[in-house]
Amino acid sequence: MRYFLEFDETGTYVTGGGSGPEVPEGFVECDGPPRKFQGHYLNTEGLLVPRKQTPSLVQIDGGWSITFDEILYVQVRDDKLGHVLFHRDAADPSDSPFEFEFDAGTYCVEAHYPLPALPTSQTIEVANDQD
Repeated sequence: MRYFLEFDETGTYVTGGGSGPEVPEGFVECDGPPRKFQGHYLNTEGLLVPRKQTPSLVQIDGGWSITFDEILYVQVRDDKLGHVLFHRDAADPSDSPFEFEFDAGTYCVEAHYPLPALPTSQTIEVANDQD
C-alpha cells in the first residue's frame, strides 16, 4: 500500500490524499496516512510542516473575544441576513484582543493570519437572555 498527497494549485498546501497500489498522476507519495499531513504545507526547504492555526473566538464573561499575536484578518457577519457587522483586513496585534457582544441570533466568524496559517471559521449561536 502506498500513501499519497494532493496539493493546491500552487503545489504548497496539502488539500487531500489517499492510498492505493500506485500513486496517481498529480499526487505526491508520502510516508504515512494522508490524515497525518492535513493542515501541512511545503516550506522553502521542501519539508512538510504544520501550518499555524489562526485563533478562534472564545466566550468570555459578557461576550466573545479573539486574541491574536500577528496581523489578523477578521470578519463577523449575521449568518441569517448576511450583513457584515465587523471587518478588519490587517488588524495589528497591538489592537488585540477584539471583544464582541452579540444580540440573539446566529453569527459567522472568519479569521486568518497571513499564509501559510490555517484559517478558522465558526458559527456562533446566541440565545435570548430570558430571566
